[in-house]
Amino acid sequence: MRLDLHSHPQSPASVVNEFWVAYSWLRKGILHIKYYVKANIASVSLPQKADSVRADGLWENTCFELFLREQSARNYCEFNFSPSGCWAAYQFSAYREDMADLELAEPPHIDFETSDKHIEMEVTLDLSGLVQASSYEVAFSAVIADKSGGKSYWALSHPQAKPDFHHEGSFTHQLKAADSL
Repeated sequence: MRLDLHSHPQSPASVVNEFWVAYSWLRKGILHIKYYVKANIASVSLPQKADSVRADGLWENTCFELFLREQSARNYCEFNFSPSGCWAAYQFSAYREDMADLELAEPPHIDFETSDKHIEMEVTLDLSGLVQASSYEVAFSAVIADKSGGKSYWALSHPQAKPDFHHEGSFTHQLKAADSL
């Protein structure tokens, strides 16, 4: 399934022309996500390639994100994927409360490609230790940093006056185990 992401009104999309995300289940508990950004790539700030390791603060530069929770639950998970290859996974007991590292069965597999006009990031995420329900609410989002120091905040929806991917109103899409591209 393909979904369009929109920039927050307070963070105009000066270098981005189009942004979408697509996803599918490869098999039970294994989620494949593709982020596609059409942009003036020469103006986008991209972190240097690194080893694929867990790292904090990825959102301070260009970073792609996924928030996941069971239907109407207070607790949720956050996943960050950097063009560098680094990643992060956190769990929260409620809105921005009790943040802790989330242990995954396998680290995410991240493929990242650019041309002069677009960015593609593909992530294979093993949720087998987490996915127990048949339906989840998700929020796909991203931070796109530009070389002039600006940032634009992208999501399916922006329920607040300021960008806030953690807000419960951001969890607008239902992800079911049977969904596919």
